[in-house]
Amino acid sequence: MDDMSLAEALRAAARDSKRRSRIAQLRDVLDEIEAAKRAGVSNQTIVNVLNERGLQIDLNNFQISLHRLRKEREAQTAETPRCREAANGDGANGDQAGNGRTATDFKFEFTKPVTLKRSIDSDNK
Repeated sequence: MDDMSLAEALRAAARDSKRRSRIAQLRDVLDEIEAAKRAGVSNQTIVNVLNERGLQIDLNNFQISLHRLRKEREAQTAETPRCREAANGDGANGDQAGNGRTATDFKFEFTKPVTLKRSIDSDNK
């Protein structure tokens, strides 16, 4: 199997919206959806635009998907390292603005990753 043709086939599949789930397609335009929401555009108007552009979704599924994508994004943000000043806390080298600091002047903490658990009842449906 030619590696290049495999890579090209995978890229083509990723671009083919008919083969991708609705939530994956929404994930691609989540930033634009959030910008429209901040500008005051209603969910129904966003759904109408998505339907016109070929992403068939009803209002209820849109709202559920949007909620899941926001939680997903929140979980990804929570997993990123948070930078804290070193334990000495005196603004290393007397520099309060952080200029001139080295990597050893900071410590990184990782938050616990979020795992989703499915209930046993949902597996039996």
